[in-house]
Amino acid sequence: LPFVFAFWLIRPKINNANEIADILRQLRDHNLENLDDLVSTQSEVSPAFCRKYYREHLFFDFGEREKAGLREFHHHCLLNKIDVAPDLQLNLV
Repeated sequence: LPFVFAFWLIRPKINNANEIADILRQLRDHNLENLDDLVSTQSEVSPAFCRKYYREHLFFDFGEREKAGLREFHHHCLLNKIDVAPDLQLNLV
């Protein structure tokens, strides 16, 4: 299963959560379409390395496999008594 390192969260009480989520998705899509411009600004590592890393090692979707991976991680946190919420709720917008 994939491991989810980070994702955007919007509090349930936010009225325009769908609008915010759409803006974040548009920003993601724009940045991926302009990846060459973004990686050309990196001075510490080569643009070729950055391009390969972003295109082959990072995934910007949160589908069923990613949800299953997050649930599995949550389950292991509970088993090992790591302080997490006992019930993991994913309400995607």
